[in-house]
Amino acid sequence: MKKEMETEGPGQLPDDIYFLSKRLQFKITIIATAVLFLGLLINFPLRAVMTQSISHLLQNNPSCQIVFSDLESTLFFPGVEIQRPIIPANCLGTSKNLILQGLNVHLIGPSFVPFGLRLRIQILVGGQELTSYLSLSFGKTVFKIPETVIRSQLIESIIGEDYFQGKVVMEGLFESKGTTLQTGQLKIESTNFSLHPLNISGLALPELPLSQILVKLNLTSPKDLEIVEVIVGHQDAPLLVHSTGKVFLNQANPALSRLDLRGEIKFSKSFLDKFSIINLFLAAKKPVDGMYKFSLTGPITAPQPNFL
Repeated sequence: MKKEMETEGPGQLPDDIYFLSKRLQFKITIIATAVLFLGLLINFPLRAVMTQSISHLLQNNPSCQIVFSDLESTLFFPGVEIQRPIIPANCLGTSKNLILQGLNVHLIGPSFVPFGLRLRIQILVGGQELTSYLSLSFGKTVFKIPETVIRSQLIESIIGEDYFQGKVVMEGLFESKGTTLQTGQLKIESTNFSLHPLNISGLALPELPLSQILVKLNLTSPKDLEIVEVIVGHQDAPLLVHSTGKVFLNQANPALSRLDLRGEIKFSKSFLDKFSIINLFLAAKKPVDGMYKFSLTGPITAPQPNFL
């Protein structure tokens, strides 16, 4: 009798119809998330919140307050257009302010890590458009620089000096709380880097076709920046440098940060022939495979080199 009760009758449906397939569950989750996001766009005053948040970010950093004439909100894909933005010279460590040709911020969707809003930032400077991404959450901000090509003409327009020729590729990710950077990683790389003639403390350097540049940085705390790796030049270049070290950061006043860099350097014979004065510093030093050990320490604005 009991066995008959367990058997499905003519009007009884199988139990598996009450369970959704994983594929259907995934589709329902995506649709529910999209509906929730659309509801926020329609009912939540996102443009007002974004305008207030961006204005706060631009003007409440005591060490670098970006000046602008006005903020204008946009209707589609809620965003903010910053009118006449100017980055003060002290933010960049240069002698003159940087006037941007455009600065726009647009909401592109929700952010899940961290949970909040994801914004796209577009900057027009030196005739080149740069794109980055900002994730705003409660008490936390994540800033991402996707792989971006920076041309020498752009650097020249920012610092006002023509130091090098070529292009560098930059990529980074940073996390901050308030206006203080907490952690981050940055990678800068080039394969066609060439320094223009320079005069350093009375020493006139010629054109230096270094070709390779690789810099990897890791911010482990607000005060500690680890220089993971620095490679400048190659075996046939005028200079070859391998180094690592640390920067003891002062985020309130970056000029007071201190550098502790150690590594190895190799000079080509033609370079030493042109600058025989360098041989005076190397006379009592013993190279290993042509590489001399060195250190670079002191204030980041005026570090002192020393051959070990």
